[in-house]
Amino acid sequence: MGRAPAVPRAAHHVGTHWRALSEVKGTGERFAPAMTASLPPAARRWINHAVAEGTPMAAAARLEMSGEIRLGSWRPFTAVQLLAPTTGFIWAATTRLGPLSVSGYDRFTDGCGEMRWRIGGIIPVMSADGPDVSDSAAGRLAGESIFVPTTFPLARWRGDEFVASATWTVDGRKETVRLDVADDGALCGVRMLRWGNPDNHEFGRYPFIVAVEAERRFGGMTIASRIRERWTRAPAGTGNSSAPRSPLPTSSDRPRRRPRETRSVTPCRVSACGPAGRPSTPIAACASRRDARRYRQRTGRPASGSWLVRRLRYRSVRRRGIPSRPE
Repeated sequence: MGRAPAVPRAAHHVGTHWRALSEVKGTGERFAPAMTASLPPAARRWINHAVAEGTPMAAAARLEMSGEIRLGSWRPFTAVQLLAPTTGFIWAATTRLGPLSVSGYDRFTDGCGEMRWRIGGIIPVMSADGPDVSDSAAGRLAGESIFVPTTFPLARWRGDEFVASATWTVDGRKETVRLDVADDGALCGVRMLRWGNPDNHEFGRYPFIVAVEAERRFGGMTIASRIRERWTRAPAGTGNSSAPRSPLPTSSDRPRRRPRETRSVTPCRVSACGPAGRPSTPIAACASRRDARRYRQRTGRPASGSWLVRRLRYRSVRRRGIPSRPE
């Protein structure tokens, strides 16, 4: 019996939740295409593209990442995230403000969302919780389910040939995520109405849109390695004629083929040992050559991808029972 996974220092305040998430296990089954027979065509096409036959049905992932976070200006950071769709997530990160270390976490566990950031682990920088934070974090958890495609049986699927719609039940909340799927099954984008207050507007359901710019496949999984995300400000149902189009796509939004890449990318890959001696799965990440050059000049580290206002480089992702072998 192996040691329990170490809790990152930035998440020490929620160590109990971290250890609980690290114990989330899959069913022990292995994926077979017949498991998608009852899904709508677009959902079936994406799952068969994202999960190779024989891949263990993992229920959670551990991701290590580094990149930049905006705290007044862009600053380098390192982070670890535990992600278990429908159960919860903890994103624990560390950065610096000049000579001072700033660390903290975003989380959704036991039905509650929270953000807690401290200078030197003592002086508060930002703390937030309550119903609005919890509802926003639940939406984030549903949207990030694309990083653990083996959890697809936990969602209720609808859709047609063009768009797959997954409704996740997150601690009693219903969160619907719509996936744009190309003809070859590649994931082109994700759209949802997520609770939040972008640009400090009042809380409400705002369009939240993710563009997937690159995918990579390792250990039987094909997941996004470079994405761009954005909020739009007009809440759903405002009736404002100038509001952006709803992110809930129709048949006319069908992606005929995967969009052509508009920038050159530089992939990188790092693997790490899984918990309790289990193997891990490496995952590549990509960035534009221009961003790669700027990032290396600032930090001396390899390039990153893009994630909200954080530019991330996914260094490894651990999935229970998946062999550590790049494809």
